[in-house]
Amino acid sequence: KYFEQMIQEGFHPNDVTLVIVLNACSHCGLVEEALEIFHSMQSKFNVIPNDSHYAAIIDVLARSNRLDQAEYYLNQLENPSE
Repeated sequence: KYFEQMIQEGFHPNDVTLVIVLNACSHCGLVEEALEIFHSMQSKFNVIPNDSHYAAIIDVLARSNRLDQAEYYLNQLENPSE
């Protein structure tokens, strides 16, 4: 809610802000919201996902028992060219 409000008010999040938001989504169980943010980081905010962002999205998925998806992102992190 606050993240959306910040965006509407013209705030441009950086890489650290996005890690924090993804971690908050993880602890609140907001899986779809986290995936949407993760997938739009580069196009909306010009932030390329780094290891911290991948760790956060893996945590989101693992906590929600979406282990196949978590494994997919883990593999992307380990082998970015695949």
